[in-house]
Amino acid sequence: MLIVALGLSILNNAVFLHAHRLPDGQVILHAHPYKKSQDKAPIPITAHHHTAAELFVLAQLQFLFFVLVTLSASVFRIGYKRVFPYIYPSLHLKYYAKP
Repeated sequence: MLIVALGLSILNNAVFLHAHRLPDGQVILHAHPYKKSQDKAPIPITAHHHTAAELFVLAQLQFLFFVLVTLSASVFRIGYKRVFPYIYPSLHLKYYAKP
């Protein structure tokens, strides 16, 4: 499930990444599905607008994407057998049967 979510996030960032210029001159970069054919602004700045709340949610989703990619890369690099005992110590208990 995590691999599917990461795959969709990577696809979203690859296809729909775009920028907005705010009234104060700041440039915001984020990704979400939108109709590129309706965009008449100079590339890479887009013409559609967002509220402050929408920009906040999109920024949090971008951060979540970064965290998920970093964590999954760490788990795959280190190996799940060395990472999961720290996350779920109860799964790492060894039981020895008496002879």
